[in-house]
Amino acid sequence: TEYIQKTFVNKGMCADWSIHDKGDGNPHVHLLVTMRPFNPDHSWGNKEIKDWEFVRDENGNIVVDESHPDWWQDKKNPDRHGIRIPVLDENGNQKVGARNRKQWKRVLTDATGWNSPKNCELWRSEWANVCNSHLKTENHIDHRSYARQGKLEIPTIHEGADARKIDEKFQNGQTQSASWKVVENQIIKRQNALLDKIQISFGKVSGALTQWKERLDDIRRKPGSHSHDGDNDKPDRGTAEFYGSDGTGIAGTGSTAPVF
Repeated sequence: TEYIQKTFVNKGMCADWSIHDKGDGNPHVHLLVTMRPFNPDHSWGNKEIKDWEFVRDENGNIVVDESHPDWWQDKKNPDRHGIRIPVLDENGNQKVGARNRKQWKRVLTDATGWNSPKNCELWRSEWANVCNSHLKTENHIDHRSYARQGKLEIPTIHEGADARKIDEKFQNGQTQSASWKVVENQIIKRQNALLDKIQISFGKVSGALTQWKERLDDIRRKPGSHSHDGDNDKPDRGTAEFYGSDGTGIAGTGSTAPVF
């Protein structure tokens, strides 16, 4: 209720929800909210507002030029103003209506902003924030996609109740075919397990290379290890062996660092 109150009701929406928890590990909420506002008299308001389409600049802002011949300003609400865009016919002339009135382009705008697709990202973000305020750090959730999080992981697909039922029947031998969604997620999970192993292996390689580099830098900076005139260079320098007794640059290990 904290999330619903903060995200929807406090903004003027009506909300109706039902919590489903059958104890099967899939608790969820069915939530309905209104997209139409209330008027001061408690009657329903307009979900969309029809307004003039005004000339805008490259940043999307309404151009203000009161000297323009097509400039318009609402007498009741002076903040509504702009350069109207004429509706033209095939000859480039402005169309005229039945009452000999000039026609101007109109546009429908969302009266509240509630019906915008951009709200999906906002509502998901607010859901994560509310959840994380009650969860331990190690259990925090992230509403962003794996790609946006920088994770090399394939997202699973939504299965749904029907797919779970089909899979349950398949596991019990009641049907010969499994749910393709469940099968697809099983493949994705195996692929993610392989990707995880690959990342771990690359991490080991990276760690080994870093260790080698640090050892080589230590040898290079060691006084007397080389000289600009070659006096300290051995006859077999650079031919007998690599840095380090075992060729890894890490003296005394006797073997290369394990990677895989």
